[in-house]
Amino acid sequence: MKYIMITLMAFVMMIGIDADVMAQTKKELRAQRKQEKKERKMKEQAEKEKTKQAILDFVKEKSFVLEADLLMDDRMNSYNVGNNNFLMFNNDEIIIQTSSPGNMGFNGLGGITIEGSLTDFEVRESKNSVSVTAQLTSSAIGHSTVILNIGFDGSARGTIKDNWGHQLTLSGPINGLANSNVFKGQSVM
Repeated sequence: MKYIMITLMAFVMMIGIDADVMAQTKKELRAQRKQEKKERKMKEQAEKEKTKQAILDFVKEKSFVLEADLLMDDRMNSYNVGNNNFLMFNNDEIIIQTSSPGNMGFNGLGGITIEGSLTDFEVRESKNSVSVTAQLTSSAIGHSTVILNIGFDGSARGTIKDNWGHQLTLSGPINGLANSNVFKGQSVM
C-alpha cells in the first residue's frame, strides 16, 4: 500500500511539474505570437505609408493614370471593361479614353479618345484618401469637370461631368505615369 501511495504521489508531482512547464511554454508562445503580430502590423503600416506617399507625390505632380476596369454612364449602368480604358493626367494635359476590342470606334480601339487641357487642379487630402477636382477644356466636349477620389490602397474612382449633364465614371487602380500600361488611340480632335 505504501508503494502504491508513493507511486501515486510521484505521478501527481510529475503531472504538476509537466503542467507548469506547459503553462510556461504557452506563455512563451503567446508572447512570441503577440510580438510577431506587432511586427507584422508595423510592417503593414510602413507599406501603407509608403503607398500613401507615392500616391500623394504623383497626384501633386499631375502625373498619373486611372486604369479603369469598370465604366458607368450617367444612368449608372455599369460595364466591365478591359485594357485601354483610362483617365490620364500628364502635367497640364488630360486624356480620357474608352475602348472596346472588336468594335469600331473613332480612336481605332473601338471607342473614343479625348485630349484636353487642365484649367484648374485642386487637391484635398483626408485620412484615407485624396480628392482631386479638375477643370478640363477640350475641343471635343467643351468644358468639363473631373472629380477623382483616390484611396491610399491604390483604388480610384473618377467622374467626368460635361456642361450638358452627361457623365462618365471610371473605376479601377491608379498608377504613376511611369508605371502605367496603357496605349493611347487616335484622338478625336
